[in-house]
Amino acid sequence: MDDETQAIGLVPLEEGTDPGELKRVGGAQQMSFTHAGKRWTVSYEPVTWEQQWDAIEAAWSVGTDAAGKELPPRFDAKRYYRQLLSQAIKRLGSRKGMADSLLRELDPGVFAKLTTIVPSPVLNLAADSVKKE
Repeated sequence: MDDETQAIGLVPLEEGTDPGELKRVGGAQQMSFTHAGKRWTVSYEPVTWEQQWDAIEAAWSVGTDAAGKELPPRFDAKRYYRQLLSQAIKRLGSRKGMADSLLRELDPGVFAKLTTIVPSPVLNLAADSVKKE
């Protein structure tokens, strides 16, 4: 332990050696919220990085205007969240999964609460925990 680490009371971390430890730990999780005077419980499984990237790619589109001129690329956040929420939610109340029709008609406050279980489509490319050597 170096003097600085010892002075502030931190214990150095063990060096990782087994790449298998880097795998995502899955498993269902739960969150609860209130709406219309009732408590709702959602069972969900966190999405993988691959599911997130697939949703990001699927949400991009390029179109043309009436004159056939290519329009700038457009990101469809609705499509992104619909795809990931339908993949992540395993049970909502007494129902298994999340029907697309229900997802489209959710109260905005409920939708805002549910979006907290999936990652933002904005990727943080400057990972603050990565140390370059």
